[in-house]
Amino acid sequence: MLHLDSAPELTLKAYHGRVMVAFLAVCAESAQSALGGLGVDPDLDLTVVCCQLIAKWHLKLELYNRYLSRAEADELSALSLQFLRVYRSLAQQHAARGSLCWPLRPKHHAYQELNRMMSLQLYNARFRHCFRDEDQMGQVKNIARRVHRSVMEVRTLCRVSLKLKACPALCPREN
Repeated sequence: MLHLDSAPELTLKAYHGRVMVAFLAVCAESAQSALGGLGVDPDLDLTVVCCQLIAKWHLKLELYNRYLSRAEADELSALSLQFLRVYRSLAQQHAARGSLCWPLRPKHHAYQELNRMMSLQLYNARFRHCFRDEDQMGQVKNIARRVHRSVMEVRTLCRVSLKLKACPALCPREN
């Protein structure tokens, strides 16, 4: 969703955010090369790096297995810290100018904690915090809207169960 309050802000959930940030990384790189490359616009240079880092973090998270090696956990942690440092730099520069772009958010702390837990537990957060879960919530809401309120809970559970049984792609079995 695009919010146009005081500063434009695009808010996306899970999978859509991952896809959008990869797209933004390519767009920012294209804009940078159209302007003449690195060093012409310092804000754009930091934006490119910021988008690349978070897109790379998402890609690595997707590629790694459920249980991380120490090297994989360290790489994810390093990428996340680099991203947060670059983002903070952008936020500070814009705040000093009175700009509302690049605001610091409480979600950044949650992101940092998520990476810290992956580093401690060597467990990929992708398997605990799943895009499929958010996608499934949309499915459940659509079903719940269509059942009578007097039996909503039971009917919703039954219909979700039937849907999952009928479509194994929505709920694959792990080996």
